[in-house]
Amino acid sequence: MVRLIVAALLMALTSPVAAQEYSSANVLRAVIEDLRDGTLDDVPSNRATVDAIRKQKDKTRKFYQRLGPVEDITYWDTFNGRDLYLVSFKSGRVVYQLRLQRNGEIRNIKFRTIIMK
Repeated sequence: MVRLIVAALLMALTSPVAAQEYSSANVLRAVIEDLRDGTLDDVPSNRATVDAIRKQKDKTRKFYQRLGPVEDITYWDTFNGRDLYLVSFKSGRVVYQLRLQRNGEIRNIKFRTIIMK
């Protein structure tokens, strides 16, 4: 995982692409908003992924509330089929790996906090 974060940070030093060009950015934004609100209403995902997220709902909601509102979502690259993003919040930055299925549902999502203010 450390290699992934280092690779992501190196990519951030190059020229990132605006997240709006990629549909996974819209899914990521919906996931973040739902997790902050403690709901999963707008998350296009399969039942297994939703169940896994729900198990950590309370802890995750507190985490996102502490981070504050999203200020920027920056697409870096695609690595092993996963889109990599740096999301800047009012009180921190988080690196996300997001893989969508062909039907637009989340297949896998992982994140790692890199800066917490």
